Amino acid sequence: MESLVQIDGLNFWGNKDKDHRDNLRKIACDKDIEKLAQCKEFEIHITAWVSKNRNIGDTDNLFKVVIDAFGKKMIEKDKSQYVSAGIYEDDTVRYIKKVSAEIRDAEDGIEKTQIQIVGRE
Repeated sequence: MESLVQIDGLNFWGNKDKDHRDNLRKIACDKDIEKLAQCKEFEIHITAWVSKNRNIGDTDNLFKVVIDAFGKKMIEKDKSQYVSAGIYEDDTVRYIKKVSAEIRDAEDGIEKTQIQIVGRE
């Protein structure tokens, strides 16, 4: 069985990773991310539309914020109120089997991020 949670419209550039992770968790809880909690393996697909003038730093920063947001250990470390957003124990290959990211130019000037999380039992 596969389950999918899609999170749209985020913009999380800057140096406040803990805040960005909690924003992701809040939105994910509104999207019923809890339904993925019984899954054993996950794929995470990220698409970001970024202004050509934006310096977003290293590409792996985008991965790290998203992956860490849903790990139970990081939720505990962050002392986040969104405990139900924890769908895997930790950000290891034991749980995260595939990650992809695509960075596109925000032609309309609107920066946003779309995250798709696919869980498999």
